[in-house]
Amino acid sequence: MTQLMAALRTAPLAEIAGYAVTEIDDVATGTRRHADGHVEKLGLPPSDVLVWRLRGKGPGGCQTERDRAETEGLPPSRGPVGPAGDVPAATAAAARQLHRLKADLVPLLEPK
Repeated sequence: MTQLMAALRTAPLAEIAGYAVTEIDDVATGTRRHADGHVEKLGLPPSDVLVWRLRGKGPGGCQTERDRAETEGLPPSRGPVGPAGDVPAATAAAARQLHRLKADLVPLLEPK
């Protein structure tokens, strides 16, 4: 795990499952690095933790599940059902998103 965290700090991910990484919080160094290179301090005690904030805006000014997820630093865990109430389609879309996340992240955790 130590090697994985060091590798993620040395070569930060720019994208996860098709979502652009907009910020990375490195709690060990107490910093938040924005995609534009701007760095700010975090007010947290040091810990070996990385947090990726992902871009995923919906159309216009509406808040979507992706917007909520971006605010909380998480990828969306469910999709909008929409006015037609198509729960099976929303469930399938969420499953595809989860599959993309696993495809990007699981290999990082496998022993080298």
